[in-house]
Amino acid sequence: MRDIDQWVRTRGTEAIAKRWPARSQREMRHSTRFRGRLARYAVGIPMVAAAFCAGACEPETIQSGWKLHPTERNAPPGDAITLTDDSVPPGLVGDRLERWRGARERLTRARVVANIGSENEGPDLLGQVRGAEVDQEGNLVVLDGQALTIGFFGPDGTYLHGFGGPGDGPLEMRRASGLELLGPDQLAVYGTGTVGGTTIFSRVADDWQFDRNVNAPLRVDDTCAFPERLFFAGRVSHASDSGLVYSVRELGDSAPIPYGIQYQDEEVVPRISLSAGQVACVPTLDQVVFAFEVLPYVRSYSARTGDLLWSAYIEDYIQLRLEVDPESGDMISYRSLPHDLMVTALGMSSGHVVLQYRRHGDKRNLEAVRTFLLDPETGHGSLISEALPQIVSFHDGGFVASFEDPYPRLEVRAVVVKRMIGL
Repeated sequence: MRDIDQWVRTRGTEAIAKRWPARSQREMRHSTRFRGRLARYAVGIPMVAAAFCAGACEPETIQSGWKLHPTERNAPPGDAITLTDDSVPPGLVGDRLERWRGARERLTRARVVANIGSENEGPDLLGQVRGAEVDQEGNLVVLDGQALTIGFFGPDGTYLHGFGGPGDGPLEMRRASGLELLGPDQLAVYGTGTVGGTTIFSRVADDWQFDRNVNAPLRVDDTCAFPERLFFAGRVSHASDSGLVYSVRELGDSAPIPYGIQYQDEEVVPRISLSAGQVACVPTLDQVVFAFEVLPYVRSYSARTGDLLWSAYIEDYIQLRLEVDPESGDMISYRSLPHDLMVTALGMSSGHVVLQYRRHGDKRNLEAVRTFLLDPETGHGSLISEALPQIVSFHDGGFVASFEDPYPRLEVRAVVVKRMIGL
């Protein structure tokens, strides 16, 4: 997850109390005012249909003239697939169901084979993990967005080497928001500059070197890759017809192809904040799947044409109240109330898609990470676990999981039964 943009700031308690005297003091302390663009820590919101509220909608009456989101205009289509908590996804039968069950078993049976992270000073002391992927040699590559370093760890978790740090040197960065391995000898770090700034590093012999800076014409929130092209979740502009996902042949492509239509509204703030999300690539089916970060919606697009293939929504989904001031256009939210937030959208090598939602209780206490497994060809899927950790990437035979407590750390997990390898 990315940090909130510099445009987001906390409104003072006294100012809120004057404007909304009927609000409780607990809500006042956690109200947030948003100006301009929102990044990926946007907040959850109530659904227009009562069934989507899952019993968590606030009974308080909205102030006259204020607007609740999402609006009916953005409701899922009538034929949208329901992602349930059932043990078997409705609509999946035969071979598809058996493959789905196999993928579920591989996820839940994976065991820890390496640990990375420490409370003590050293190369394995992590700050903010912005990316962690296993390379072709079986080493874990970790981007630390706080230290602004890239570290390489062996298959057993032993620190091997690394580079980076804050600064303007050839191997240094001022900021970093994401990591993508482009091959055995090249990697990209996103968010190193202004909008669209990406730095590419290449390995020559045994040394990593600065390769080049690339400025794409869009802000990058998330990425996934096909062998011949890259897909970004991000935005090119504030225009109402901006896409949700963009396809490029190579980094620096000046004409990214938009897929899908972002959240529809006349105001810029909800249009931008409610369009944030993540993208999962399914090369075996030539599909890309987009999941909204603060909405229970999921959409699949053809990777070749951008045509919408199916839409789905999470049935049991808690959203926070979010209101828009008609005068200022400010967005007011109550993040101390229970809510769900999408944190993972990833494709497995089996072709299945994993979605994870962090469920927060009162005062933002984490209650569970809810993991859904989808069959990408049909869109059908259901909840498979509330015990799995947050997954940050997949590799052959397993995945990398991220933890925040009691300190930032990573686990490399693998399926230990040979006949089940092939995530």
